[in-house]
Parts: sequence; structure tokens; C-alpha cells
Amino acid sequence: MKEHLKAPNFDIDGLKTFMTVVQCRNFSQAAEILHKTPATISYRIKTLEDQLGMPLFKRTTRNIELLPEGERLLELVSNLYTRLQEIPLELEQITHGIESHFVIAVNNLLLTSSNIVPLLAELHDKFPYTRIEVTRCVYMGVWDALMRHEADFCIGVPTWHSISEDCETIPIGEIRWVFVCSPNHPVMKETEDPLSNKTLARYLAINVEDTAVTLRKRTAWLVPGQRELLVPNMATKLECHLQGLGVGFMPVGVAAPYLKQGALATRNVQYPRKPSPQGVAFHRNACGQVARYLKHLFKTNDPIIQPFMQVRNE
Repeated sequence: MKEHLKAPNFDIDGLKTFMTVVQCRNFSQAAEILHKTPATISYRIKTLEDQLGMPLFKRTTRNIELLPEGERLLELVSNLYTRLQEIPLELEQITHGIESHFVIAVNNLLLTSSNIVPLLAELHDKFPYTRIEVTRCVYMGVWDALMRHEADFCIGVPTWHSISEDCETIPIGEIRWVFVCSPNHPVMKETEDPLSNKTLARYLAINVEDTAVTLRKRTAWLVPGQRELLVPNMATKLECHLQGLGVGFMPVGVAAPYLKQGALATRNVQYPRKPSPQGVAFHRNACGQVARYLKHLFKTNDPIIQPFMQVRNE
């Protein structure tokens, strides 16, 4: 880079001029759009070229074409130009109490694309300049994300007791469980009915690991003396059962189609897993527009959140 050159003037007007000329490929048309004279447009482009020390356009009598240097500049500044245009809108939303960044933590048991995508589409439509982030958590990890302020709103927190007076919860029902294994798993040959804990302890349990960091991790299901295989998500747990690696409990809604197809089998157990009450949780002092809107959706049982309810109640 030549030492005597000034830094190019990449203010919003300079970028707007460059981008408009690129779009029109004609100084006169760009001048009409920007309500400037062609001479002013030509001067601004020439100044930019002088500052960069290289031509950006190939000029002809009828129009102009981008040179390779101009093409590269276009690549470099396109996103910057868009972001500069959005800055006033993003600042305005903060003035109106709309969060610039919002994290939703969802229980592994409820997080599917068919559940979350309609909700995300709704939030993006209402709050287009808020960066929405979705994280997957397991068991007490959902609460943990809220308590560590790594999530602003949690879907699928265990609600058998209150974790903190600083948080508010809205019950959304319960998840029912069914004992499953592969039809070819040895436990299917056991003559005992229902199966006792002593019998079940001989077979490997497949569980999804709790993602809690500061709160005590909980075990979904494990009888005394039983070995355990911890996996990262429900999809892996399901595949382990399908492959005959072990036994365990699955949500009824998740297991039902595999039980119907015969890909999974079930047995009666002496101590079945009790239903798991679920809810959504958020900080009581959360007053941003996104948080308030989500609270409204769940308090009014809006159709947009029904996919979560359908998974629970199947």
C-alpha cells in the first residue's frame, strides 16, 4: 500500500454511492437515485479510487464495468454496508425495549426442528433485528442455563419443585415414559413379569447425560448396581436402543412409532418411571419485548407453541 495515500473514506454516504453505482452501472442513473448530480457521483468515485490508489471501474461512453479491484471491494464492503444501514434500526429497537440478543434453552426431550422452527419464524417476523439463539440442554441443565444467565427463556424445565424465587414458571404438562429395548435384546427372554430392579440391573442402561454445570446433575433412570452408558442426545439414545445396546425409558411420543413398527419392544417393569412435569421458566425481572411475547404465547396457549404440547401428550 502506498504510504502517501489517505485511508479511504468509507462513511455511509461513500459506501452508498459506490454500491448504487455498482447496481446501476451508470453514473447518471445512480445520480437520479441518490438525488445528486452525475458530476458529484463521478467526483465521489474518483476520490475513492484516488484514495485506494487504483481504478475500480472501466468507463465507456454508455456505462461502466467493475474491474477486478472493484469486484473485490464489492465483496469486502457489501456486508459492512448492510450492517451500517441496520445500525439505526437496531438502536431504535433497544429504545423500544427489544432485546438485541436473546437465548432460548430447550429441553433435549422437546427440541425438534418441527417444534422450534415455527416459533423461530414467528420471533424473527416480530423482532427481525434481534439475534435469536437456541441451545439444547438436558434435564437440570435447562434450569442451570437460566440460573447462570446463559439463557433468557427456557422451554422444558423440570417443575417438580421451585429452583429459585427469582424465576417464574408456567406449567405445560408432563412427559410420559415407556420402557423400551430392541425386540432381540436378552431382556425380552426374561420370564419375570413385571421385571424387578434386580433383573434389570443385569442390563446396560442408556441415558442422556445431564448438561448441568453448577446444579447437581440428575440421572434419568438407573436401578441400584446397573451399568450406564451416557450419550449426548435423544437421537443417539434411540439409536442405541434400536441397535440392542441397552434398555431404558423413552418419551411415549418418541417411542410410539418404533413400537408400532416393531423396531422397539417394551416390557412391564415393577417400578415404572413416573411422568415428568414440564414448564417454561424465565427471570421474574425479565421485561424485554421478546421475553414478554414468549410469556404471552405460553400463558395463552397460542397455536404457535402447540408442537411442544403435542410431543408431550402423545
